[in-house]
Amino acid sequence: MSFAALERWRRAFASGVFSPGTTVAVLVADPLSCAAAVLGAVAAGLWVAPLDPATPEEGPSGLDTVLTRTGAQAVLADRAAAPACELDWIEFDELASAPATRGTAAVVNSGGIVLSSSGTTGPPKVARLAQSRLLHTARCVVAHHDLTADDRCFNPLPLL
Repeated sequence: MSFAALERWRRAFASGVFSPGTTVAVLVADPLSCAAAVLGAVAAGLWVAPLDPATPEEGPSGLDTVLTRTGAQAVLADRAAAPACELDWIEFDELASAPATRGTAAVVNSGGIVLSSSGTTGPPKVARLAQSRLLHTARCVVAHHDLTADDRCFNPLPLL
């Protein structure tokens, strides 16, 4: 994964398929592809609800219930994890290969991550972590580990 790949994802999300502030569920089986899609969507100003492809279809933690609870308006999924749900879903590979618009800037202080609890210790809850909080956490990780521009690491933060 490169910064150029993340930028392609951000531009794909910003190309008019979604408006900033839209909540989109991401249901992608490959972890690195999922992370790239989530980071690109957040940079485009979307609220992203990353979902586990093993999410059951029914029950209190079922897919439709989680989508309703998170307020997702669409689902980005790969063929391996294509959902059986009432929402429209967009195929991951089609969005990934779509020509992205040029010159669209990252949307700062808009969107973030939407996390949904399973409800094992009480009623399921939803937490929204704004882009500014995610960036603050990332900066703290960089400072704590004395990371430089030459370092490479993967830290999912509270993404998945």
